[in-house]
Amino acid sequence: MTVVTGATGRTGRRVVETLLAKDERVRAIGRDATRLVPLAKLGAEAFVGNAEDAASMTAAFDGTSGVYLVLPEDLSQPDLHAHQERVSDSYAVAFAARRLQEIIWSRWDLGV
Repeated sequence: MTVVTGATGRTGRRVVETLLAKDERVRAIGRDATRLVPLAKLGAEAFVGNAEDAASMTAAFDGTSGVYLVLPEDLSQPDLHAHQERVSDSYAVAFAARRLQEIIWSRWDLGV
């Protein structure tokens, strides 16, 4: 199974859809359960999680072999760089805890 963070965003959604089209198992992570519903209807396993919370991401990465990581550009954050540092630190803790085999980083929402 592959985890896709930021699954409801432009890049993450395309990754989820592409993997599902290839009959891959996908766990789609997002902050809003309502926005994950369309991906669940396509066959993804929805996971509501907070990317800044290492425990949440560790649970999200459980039982997976790879992860597609997005550093969200949340422009509502007063310090975007600090926010992205917290997210990347959370991902690093979860990645190390789960000893994942593959990691793909996407810093900006540039498309797939």
